[in-house]
Amino acid sequence: MDFAHDYTRNAAVLLDSLKGHRAELPYSQMRGGAYWASDRLAKTLWVLEQIASSSLHYAGRKNVIWIGSGFPELSARLLSPEDRHKLTAVISETANVLFDARLAIYTINPTGLEVTPTLLDGSFGDATTGELLFESLAPETGGKILRLQDNVNEEVASCTEDGSAYYTLTYYPSNHVWDGQFRKIQVQRAGRGLTARVRRGYYAVADSPPSDEQVDAAFSPALMSPLPYRALNVHSTVTPAESGSGKYLLRIDRDALYWQTLDSGKKRCEVTVLTATVGAGSKFTTHKVRELEAVVDAAQLQKAPDKPIVFNFVAELPSDTQAVKLVVRDSTNGNVGTAQISKDRIKLR
Repeated sequence: MDFAHDYTRNAAVLLDSLKGHRAELPYSQMRGGAYWASDRLAKTLWVLEQIASSSLHYAGRKNVIWIGSGFPELSARLLSPEDRHKLTAVISETANVLFDARLAIYTINPTGLEVTPTLLDGSFGDATTGELLFESLAPETGGKILRLQDNVNEEVASCTEDGSAYYTLTYYPSNHVWDGQFRKIQVQRAGRGLTARVRRGYYAVADSPPSDEQVDAAFSPALMSPLPYRALNVHSTVTPAESGSGKYLLRIDRDALYWQTLDSGKKRCEVTVLTATVGAGSKFTTHKVRELEAVVDAAQLQKAPDKPIVFNFVAELPSDTQAVKLVVRDSTNGNVGTAQISKDRIKLR
């Protein structure tokens, strides 16, 4: 996945950044057939999960407009019932990740009023299966499916308008028996012109503190993803020190941190910080995980609400470092933020 540009409201900047990113299909995926189409679908779902993970704890609803014709090679005659069941299960899991991140998917098929699609092997086939597998993400996440139209610009505008205004309804189940069973959800509307887009239900699983494996799973995508994680607003600088180490100054916006009230009346927060250095060939050369805490007076915390919480620590900084990436996770609420220090901001001795 290639990251073109960070969040911006400037359309001209986005268009300019896209000039250096040509749309192309990897050679390994140019062959036809169900296997290669399944591989393309898996990579597509992986990208969507990366987008969801990067914005999981970012407040508000996020809309993703995905333009594509689905996966025509995945026709019903090429997929066995078992394969279809597996693909449907994987898509359902991805839909749950997107829903938890409040990420609504809008799918637009740019082929317009196509009548008889053909497969890559030149034969005529049923593209419905491949299209529906991909489009099924939209209603499960609160988005829409747009197809059989000939104006992509109007469809994009329609998606943007549809996702610009919304209400989010939440509730706590009265049934506290967490047996893992699926429970259906139904929302009844009163009044004309109202549409409720809700997931069909949920699995009754009680919340529990994350295991070490789950914490590791939260760090790995954030470290490898080119997308910034913004649940925590993180900024960092590093000054080279002796013996291949660096002095790090880490600033974190306090609003997204969980603050525990101690018996003394003071406030305490705790974060887990992963520091990784990148060397030649964009390969990670060192990494270190540490726990940091801050304890401050409650009055001081309220006095300067806009002032970030500052941490200082020492970590490795090899002489061949090209960049440093930091992943910060609140140890209680799970909010994750990332920061990257580029080579031009590191003055190595």
